[in-house]
Amino acid sequence: MIPLVAAIPGWYQRLGLIAITIIILFLLAAGCWRLWYAWNLRAIRRRTNGFELAGSTRAPDLPCGFGYKTAWLAIRSDDIDAVRSALGFEHCVYPHDWADGLREAYEACENYSEWVYLTPPVDGWVFVVGWWAWPKDPNDLLNRLQPLSKTFGKALAFASHRVSSAYGWAKAVDGNIVRWFDLGDGEVSMNDGELTPIERRLAVHWDDPEQFVVDVDENCVLQVAGGWSVDPRTLDDRDEPRAQGLLCRVGK
Repeated sequence: MIPLVAAIPGWYQRLGLIAITIIILFLLAAGCWRLWYAWNLRAIRRRTNGFELAGSTRAPDLPCGFGYKTAWLAIRSDDIDAVRSALGFEHCVYPHDWADGLREAYEACENYSEWVYLTPPVDGWVFVVGWWAWPKDPNDLLNRLQPLSKTFGKALAFASHRVSSAYGWAKAVDGNIVRWFDLGDGEVSMNDGELTPIERRLAVHWDDPEQFVVDVDENCVLQVAGGWSVDPRTLDDRDEPRAQGLLCRVGK
């Protein structure tokens, strides 16, 4: 009887080690499966002809809609190379169809890498898609839009990310910022310039600071984009331009 009692703690220890080993193996297997799933999903997205992130199943060389959970510049120009040159993108520039270019820009947003996609001109506007378009430092946005608008006449910036409730838009004309709104995490960091006609038509109580931070959402960003330039969601309805844009590495 005594030897049996004395042996019990040893069995407990062995059972504990077995349980810990099983848990570690399970976690390793789950991690490997997750990595495999992410890699496989990325491969599937690259093989498909549709642009999944924009909810489109169109051919890759047709215009693709975008606008959710991203940022973009809209520059008044019909010359994509002139826009590229003005932005200083001289290296790591690759021609891409709409679907592939926008997919890369969205994946760059998710991975916090500095790739942007310059779209072919649409109705006299070139879009630069990627979170680089809306920098964290307001001075960077100011220093970006002012010279662009001096060169091209108009330069706009938009940002939308529902997870962090971050929404913003800015407009520069002939070298001057004429309107700038920036909301993030329920706080307004910028609200300069007069409201434009499209902003007044939004379902936003601009006269109540506590209320309009609740009213503004991602659809407001896209409506403002449509009033100032082109609502990028509508690109899914277009068959032109059927051309390639440029995928560019920022600052390289």
